[in-house]
Amino acid sequence: MDEPVLRMDMISKTYGAGTAAETEVLHGICLELQRGEFVALMGPSGSGKSTLLNIVGLLDRPSSGHLHIDGRDTTALAEVDLTRLRGQSIGFVFQYHYLITAFSALENVMMPALLAHRGASQSVKEHALSLLDQVGLQPLATHRPGDMSGGQQQRVAIARALALDPPLVLADEPTGNLDSAAANTVFELMRGVSARRGTAFLFVTHNLALGQRCDRIVELIDGHIGARR
Repeated sequence: MDEPVLRMDMISKTYGAGTAAETEVLHGICLELQRGEFVALMGPSGSGKSTLLNIVGLLDRPSSGHLHIDGRDTTALAEVDLTRLRGQSIGFVFQYHYLITAFSALENVMMPALLAHRGASQSVKEHALSLLDQVGLQPLATHRPGDMSGGQQQRVAIARALALDPPLVLADEPTGNLDSAAANTVFELMRGVSARRGTAFLFVTHNLALGQRCDRIVELIDGHIGARR
């Protein structure tokens, strides 16, 4: 079997170590995601989901254990190497789209590649237009976020997350601010992207109905992996 896109080996996270306020938030987490797998991460507030996402997204380091992203052990990487790996291998979609309101949809999708100096601007533009087409928004390429619905803005955010062709996307409650119809559209879009491109998704949601439509559910309870369905 190919190397997993994500592998967490006995990951723990403790805040305030050695002080009276010492708190262990994650306890020996072991988790793998394969290429193209679409996995729901569920659990109540305070279960450690945000801490886990920050560690997987290379925004925070674990206190112990090993985190492998796209076959690379991140344990001893310097900050500059973590930043480079994050940009190359991980896309992010949040509950709020965080689009730049002064820019068009096309410009928002182009931005990660331009910042990473990925080729000439014309090739970056063509790739961004292709991504907008894949999320059904190429006709709105010149529209600014303020002229789009919430669901459309989130679809632009998904296209932006794919701009550097990452093997892993972290989707943190991306349907949380949408009505049921728009949420279903965005969910189906992400599932389609995963299937077509072989992109692994770790999809954080409180919506059990959507979670049950994923390949599997990983449940986080008090910093421990619970049931796997």
